[in-house]
Amino acid sequence: MKGRRDLFVLALLSLLAIASWWARIEPEMRARAQAEQSSLEYFANNLEVTTTNEQGMLRHRLRAERLEHYLGERGTLLQQPRLSVYEEDKPPWQIVSERGQVSPGGELVVLEGEVTITREEGPGNPEVRILTRDLRIQPDEQYAETDQHVEIFRHNDWMESDGAQVWFTEPGRIKFLSNVRGRYEVN
Repeated sequence: MKGRRDLFVLALLSLLAIASWWARIEPEMRARAQAEQSSLEYFANNLEVTTTNEQGMLRHRLRAERLEHYLGERGTLLQQPRLSVYEEDKPPWQIVSERGQVSPGGELVVLEGEVTITREEGPGNPEVRILTRDLRIQPDEQYAETDQHVEIFRHNDWMESDGAQVWFTEPGRIKFLSNVRGRYEVN
């Protein structure tokens, strides 16, 4: 009986030693994995990146005061990004924010903080200014959305909504999501 009890105590002490070792090593392994995921790979100041379509026409131009690209799932961080979305024969949409993030594959751009979207007056379209926060953009689809408060100004017209979806290219449109109010002036 004493031999079984000694064996049990020895097994219990061994388990406690392993658990103590694991409790000390596991956070170190987790911290190392996090550091690898958030390691800065490269950075650039005063960056400008331009993309074109198959015919060589401008599609997007992204400018940023600073870009920081990280390994892993963190993606790319932008300081004071300015995104231009081009459409043939029309003035480009200009989108400006405080900061942003680009997903690792580049399929999603999240602009954080205050966001201003403008387009100058051009043939067949009036000048437009949109104010919101925290905008998600899918550049390849020329599409953006937010669930934050949105205000839109066109000439003397004004609209506001909680959330909106915006399609930048023909047929360009804006879908207001909820609590929509507006003022229109008829000339």
